[in-house]
Amino acid sequence: MTMTPERFRELVDEATAAAPPAPHPTTDLATGRSRLRRRRATVTGAGLVVATVAALALGVAVTGSPRADAPTTGYAHEPPAPTVLSDVADAAFPTPGRAALRNIRVETFIRSWGVTTCGGTGAPLDSTADRFEQDTLPSLELIRERGFSEPVLESFKGAREDCQIGDELQAVAPAFEDWSALSGPWSQLVESTLEDPGLTALEAPMAECLRSATGLDVSVRNPATSFLGAVDGSSDAAKQEAAIAYADCGADYFGELEQLLLAHRPAYVAEHRALLEQFATQLTGLGYTP
Repeated sequence: MTMTPERFRELVDEATAAAPPAPHPTTDLATGRSRLRRRRATVTGAGLVVATVAALALGVAVTGSPRADAPTTGYAHEPPAPTVLSDVADAAFPTPGRAALRNIRVETFIRSWGVTTCGGTGAPLDSTADRFEQDTLPSLELIRERGFSEPVLESFKGAREDCQIGDELQAVAPAFEDWSALSGPWSQLVESTLEDPGLTALEAPMAECLRSATGLDVSVRNPATSFLGAVDGSSDAAKQEAAIAYADCGADYFGELEQLLLAHRPAYVAEHRALLEQFATQLTGLGYTP
């Protein structure tokens, strides 16, 4: 299939549909809890796991060649720096707060690496335009400072229409697919944690705080998602005011969610440490810096 610019963007959107980038100011701000799954997808009927999603998330087409078998232990180079390993763990098992920022950083680097490899212009590493689950796993300080969305800085202009980087991706980061798959079980944990009684008890106070601060109609049962939906369509100034209210009113709720998830994360990191270290080493080899 010819890789037209339109198809190029379509593939990116399909690959990242479970974790869309930050919405444009004129698009819907409500991400919804159903979009927690970020990287993996399955094809029903044939029962085929789409292994190419990992590469498509980079914004490119892939060759479709089989994934190279790679050991889950040992290093091709030096062991990864602890800070890179922490970033990789945060991106695999994100929580609200600081981990959300590291998640954005890792995902932005991987995506931009693919766009640049195809001849486009990737976003700078410090870009925070690609937001994930702002109703579930937000960085409230980022939202307070920059609002709910930012201009997307990457550009597909100049990208080669015949760009195929599947083989290149496997060669330089064969652990990427397995690392990506870690998000599935973690997303299930996040979903179950959202029903924790101590957390749900904070929903009504958050909703009341948001209503008092903005005058918007906010659901008691799902204040974060309903608030983002209510904000959509507001003026830029109103959205910025809403972002500050969201950061203030959501502090207790998202702080509690962060602590609940962090209590589980050491076990996930310990179980998958070899894979995390392997991918961190490969990410460093691609030029990632914390």
